[in-house]
Amino acid sequence: MSEQAPTRLVVALIGGSHLLNHAYFTLLPPIFGALDSDLSITAGQSGLALGLVGFVVVALQLPYGYLSDRYSRSLVLACSLVVGTVGA
Repeated sequence: MSEQAPTRLVVALIGGSHLLNHAYFTLLPPIFGALDSDLSITAGQSGLALGLVGFVVVALQLPYGYLSDRYSRSLVLACSLVVGTVGA
């Protein structure tokens, strides 16, 4: 394996993660109408839920950035995946 292969893998994994996250925020709102009726919630409640998810993502970016500068980035990425999985 060449020196660039691990770098390309990391870039591909981070890019794929961003793609899925972006797709979540882009593709979910159009189906809120169907979800709202199935879950018996209002459009405002579903919008609030999506807004809260966005707020949490923004609020955690600075602490995770600081922690990744101070500690191992691999450890911080692993911990953020665990936190994201538990929160989902």
